Amino acid sequence: MYHNFRVPAHAVFALLWLLSPAFTEPFKKHYGQFFTDGPRQSSGVALTFDDGPGPETRKILEILKARRAKATFFMLGMSAERYPDLARQVREQGHLVANHTYSHLNLYSYKKEDREEKLKGEIRAGREAIRAASGWDPVFLRIPHGYMRDWVKNVARQEKTILVSWTYGSDWTPVSRERMLEGYLSRLRPGAILLFHDGGGNREKTAWLLEKILNAMENKKLRPLRIDEVLSLYEK
Repeated sequence: MYHNFRVPAHAVFALLWLLSPAFTEPFKKHYGQFFTDGPRQSSGVALTFDDGPGPETRKILEILKARRAKATFFMLGMSAERYPDLARQVREQGHLVANHTYSHLNLYSYKKEDREEKLKGEIRAGREAIRAASGWDPVFLRIPHGYMRDWVKNVARQEKTILVSWTYGSDWTPVSRERMLEGYLSRLRPGAILLFHDGGGNREKTAWLLEKILNAMENKKLRPLRIDEVLSLYEK
């Protein structure tokens, strides 16, 4: 007897990585593109975490595992170097490892003429540190502070990366967790990319928010997926 089943996109991606050193080729035509959300016809929502790994990452992973949810972790290279075991756990638990540069360079305040070379160095150093810690070579990139200009897209294309911003995020702001939750729930829809943080300080609010949002997603029949699955960029 034959059974119909769907192979998760991230499993396909992992197989491509194992079979070929040029595993980024499925995304080649998307290098340098910039996304703030995914297609509305999808039932998926991307839960994304910045600035880790850090002490709060373990709690986030526990919540995701208990709910059978997948997410994307935009890691800082310097954080991956500090917490390599957590970086590896993120990958081993089936989440997508992504790049948030090496040191969280603020391009809004960096005004020197070498900004393009500076960003290239941050992307490369971040990628190398993340790969060494997690065993995964990140393709997706989030620029710190959401900075975006045409020259950044050109650099991203040269570095063979895909730029991802967010539909909504507020877990770093100085407001109550209840007010934060209202903001997240108001943007909870198919294709949304939600921004959280698992590094850079105390993230107790983030863990509380994550539980509440996962409950709301279950009620709305929305699936917590990796960013590569939500954006549906795999070649047909």
